[in-house]
Amino acid sequence: MLTIGEVFDFNINDEFQSKDYSGVPPNAVRIKIMGKHFSANNDTVFYSFHYDNYTSVPDMTTSPPHLVYTYSIGEDSIFYTSLDSLINFQSNPVVDSCNFFHDTLYYSAQHCGSEVYEYNSCIACCFEGQQYNFIYGKGLGVVRDFHNNSDPLDYVNVQRQMFYYRKGTLICGVSDPTVPVSINEKKKTKNDIILYPNPVKDKLNLTNITYQTNIELFDMFGKLVLATKSDCNTIVNINELIQGIYTVVATNKESRNCYKIVITKE
Repeated sequence: MLTIGEVFDFNINDEFQSKDYSGVPPNAVRIKIMGKHFSANNDTVFYSFHYDNYTSVPDMTTSPPHLVYTYSIGEDSIFYTSLDSLINFQSNPVVDSCNFFHDTLYYSAQHCGSEVYEYNSCIACCFEGQQYNFIYGKGLGVVRDFHNNSDPLDYVNVQRQMFYYRKGTLICGVSDPTVPVSINEKKKTKNDIILYPNPVKDKLNLTNITYQTNIELFDMFGKLVLATKSDCNTIVNINELIQGIYTVVATNKESRNCYKIVITKE
């Protein structure tokens, strides 16, 4: 296996681009590492990065329909700790006729010969349960994140994959050329949801919800980590999420808004 430190070993000016392939319109998460430093005892690494991301949704009110792009550009930061620990998902998996677990370490031609650690599992496969496929690259972070839950009451299909990276003189894949034609500064409106506290430790309050709203939380790499719905003021329990910076996306019949929150355990 690879260690956390080996997987998240980035250098200044490294670039990474990934997108969601689970049937959604064009999108991309594009980041460039701008700063790096370690904690006093060297067990935690801190990165600052520039991001230039976009999503798109189809507008069916026009003829013909067209895509509406939303861009997100700015600076952010993230950290990784326990750098000497192994990337490991389940140390003692319960293996039976309905469960499957497998991991392997190899050099990936798809990622230009980089060393990667891949973990595959299927939980309750006899009943069309949950399938997972995670691939971590040495010095690349997360290069694939696949999660498929076939339960019709809790269906989710996440398929995010890195399609381009640049480390020093090594370039792998084709960079996404999409650039914003114009960026409109978003002004606060009476329909904006209010989130507090921020930073938050275990419970996030959402108020000023006037329509049924889909609420989604994404981590820095665009992975969906929590999803819920509400048509009134609500409290979201986030105590199982790790410390870091997250994006909250609130979607209702009137608008689709994004908010940045910080989850802290201190």
